[in-house]
Amino acid sequence: MIGVLKKAIRIKSVFPSQLLVFLAIFIALLGESIGVFYLAVLNRMLPVFAAPVFQIIGYMVGGFFLYYGIHKIQTPKIPDEVAMDEETEPDSVGHEEIHEPGKKKGLAAFVMNFLILAVIAKLLQHNIPVLANPDATPIFLKSLALTIAGLILMEIIIFNSWLIVRNSTSPNQYFSCFMKSIAIYVKSIKYNIMSSIIIILISVFILLLHFLFWPVAFSTNLSPVTILFYRTVTYACLMGWGILFLMKTIRVIYEDKADFKPAKTSPLGYVLVVLSLAALVYYSIPFTNSIEGEYDRIIAGAEDYRRDGQLYLCGNEYKKAYALMKAYNGYLMDMHIQKDKKATDDQKKNSMKEANALFKEAYAFYPNGGKIYYLDALRYIDEDPSKSLSLAQNAKEYDPLFVEAYKLILDLSIKLNKEELVESIAREMVVKGMYSNSIGLNSMSVRRIDSTLESIDGYMKICLENITTMAYEYYNNQLYPEAMEELMMIREILPEDVVTNYLIAMTDLELKADNKAYTTAIEAAQTILDQYPDEKWAQELYSGVILRAGNQNVMDKVIKEAYERNPQNPEIAEQYAYSLLKKNYNSSYYEVTQEAELVVDKILAKDSKRWFAVYCKSLIELYKGEYKSSLDNIDHFSDLIVEKEDLFSFYDELYNTYVIKYARRMVMDEKAKEVLSSGDSADAFTCHYIMGAFGTMSSEVDTLGTIDNLTLAIEYNPSFSKLYYMIGNAYMEYGYHQNHPESYVLAENYYKESIRIFNNDPYAWFALGHAYKKQERYEEAMGAFQKTLTLMPAQDHQSDHFGVSIHSTYQIRELENILASKEGQ
Repeated sequence: MIGVLKKAIRIKSVFPSQLLVFLAIFIALLGESIGVFYLAVLNRMLPVFAAPVFQIIGYMVGGFFLYYGIHKIQTPKIPDEVAMDEETEPDSVGHEEIHEPGKKKGLAAFVMNFLILAVIAKLLQHNIPVLANPDATPIFLKSLALTIAGLILMEIIIFNSWLIVRNSTSPNQYFSCFMKSIAIYVKSIKYNIMSSIIIILISVFILLLHFLFWPVAFSTNLSPVTILFYRTVTYACLMGWGILFLMKTIRVIYEDKADFKPAKTSPLGYVLVVLSLAALVYYSIPFTNSIEGEYDRIIAGAEDYRRDGQLYLCGNEYKKAYALMKAYNGYLMDMHIQKDKKATDDQKKNSMKEANALFKEAYAFYPNGGKIYYLDALRYIDEDPSKSLSLAQNAKEYDPLFVEAYKLILDLSIKLNKEELVESIAREMVVKGMYSNSIGLNSMSVRRIDSTLESIDGYMKICLENITTMAYEYYNNQLYPEAMEELMMIREILPEDVVTNYLIAMTDLELKADNKAYTTAIEAAQTILDQYPDEKWAQELYSGVILRAGNQNVMDKVIKEAYERNPQNPEIAEQYAYSLLKKNYNSSYYEVTQEAELVVDKILAKDSKRWFAVYCKSLIELYKGEYKSSLDNIDHFSDLIVEKEDLFSFYDELYNTYVIKYARRMVMDEKAKEVLSSGDSADAFTCHYIMGAFGTMSSEVDTLGTIDNLTLAIEYNPSFSKLYYMIGNAYMEYGYHQNHPESYVLAENYYKESIRIFNNDPYAWFALGHAYKKQERYEEAMGAFQKTLTLMPAQDHQSDHFGVSIHSTYQIRELENILASKEGQ
């Protein structure tokens, strides 16, 4: 291979040959770059259909000069020692010129070949931006394969150029000559490697100049026309040198191996040329599909973010895609009505209003979307050019690489006679290489608009589904504010969507805030219930949301309204009865309790095994003073709910509530204590539990007796978290009144055990914070109080009966001051 290089270097190409090759490439590049010169000189875009005409003329004239340039290459006499080199081919030198006879016969085929070569080079040029982004793996690999295939085809066509000249091939013989070139190329490793290296080196040089040198040159005070001229000359020199060297290399390797008798006629050569010209026109006059292309790019980026686990960025990309399609929908609707000659003024006004609403929604989803501003600008080109220009400038600001925005600004600036802006934007377009014109969106036919509008609905549906999926991912990852932001946007579009409303309800319940009423969660659950009033799952969802919402005033109002709408629903009826009973703070039989009793009796008359109704009945009988039947019903309630493991924390809470209420009745009514003490009224667990609670309420507080009773209750049933919580409270009282610090440690242990059983009990965390504080473990106390606030923010006192959330806030402030003073010391 070294020998081939040496011989190729020694082949002399006379100055006329070099000049012709340089002129050939220069003219070809000039034909391709006429658009940028036109823009630089006249500050105008070259008409759309003029670009391919100039390019074809440039390629044809360039092919003409290149053909005669190759004919002028001469081969010197090679010394014997070089001729005998092992790596060179014998009998490959000594010729003065390639076949002189028949030069004109091969000219037409050569020009055809040069046109095909130019089209392949243009295809490779369009692949460069994709290759510059290897992160988009599937597209990158596809583009890389296409680039390699294009390079191989380019090498074959360059070899075919030499073969056409050597054999004076006519256009009718072009295809057979091309097939011969492929056959020779496949068998030759030397040419394959050397041609690939030369083409890649030239391409790298051109890319380096394009990305490094020319941007610096354009930043100077030199005229853009001057810089463009020097750039074209530089590229022509590089490419011309490459072609000359390749021709010399081919001459050395194949001089005696390329004689063949081509077939007389074949129309396939003309077919290749026609296809090449069609491709050239396609790339020279592109239809503006930047909107749909941008959509595809955004979706691809979103999927990349999803694979990388970047959920927020993924969701954001889908919002962008949805907004873009929304704006595109509005634009096409507007265009459709404008192109409809039968449309009335009222129809046009209504269409404009609908389009404005779509754009408003698009801006809400993607306020910095350059292409959204561009689509909006297109609507006002004739009606309000100044507004259109302002929108186009916004499009350019938010999307600095969007060519169509620059072209629209240039056209509108010319239309409005803004000469300074015309010169400024034209220079900027020249610097950024934005000179190729295209058929704009406004040229779309009505048929294409209709077909595009049909497909847009599918695009938007995909986006909404993925935005919902991202919201669900946020929810699962406890990113509740981000999830709610996505969901509220979707609800504006799909207000009755079941999945969206369900996720809104669940997310709102997780969003903690001071004085929060959780009305959003309740409204979402109500929307679902309105759609499915007879479905059990919808009823349970609604009642569950109301129960978790915690704001008593809102909860009572909503439950009452739900009961009035559907009094036959047992779940809602139970919630309504319990909401009435919770208002009875004195544990006495008032009117509200009587109303609750009527509701509960109706439920139990239909189904005596509804555990919540049985529990409510036990409370009602307690308020009425019917202690024996009340204790029987609480025992029945335990039998019904104890097997439902998923409801155990609820069971624990309700049972504790009953115990405390019964203990209060014992303070008020001696009969309650007598009934409890009788052997057949309550089991040992219930008896010790209630007596332990009573010990904290009687006039003579018996702390140790309370602890003994509650400890005995634990022996019967160690699964109740509230028992440990109450023992912890008793030890805290004992430690405070008896000045017994060790009791705080015991209280801490019982609180921790209570939390182990039920980790989300804000009262246990609040009490644990006080136990830490008594032991002067301030950092741990701070953590416990902060945990209390996460479980129960500072809401109204109707849901936080003991005010632990408010007092946690005060305790945190006090601890912050204590810790700050300690740091100061």
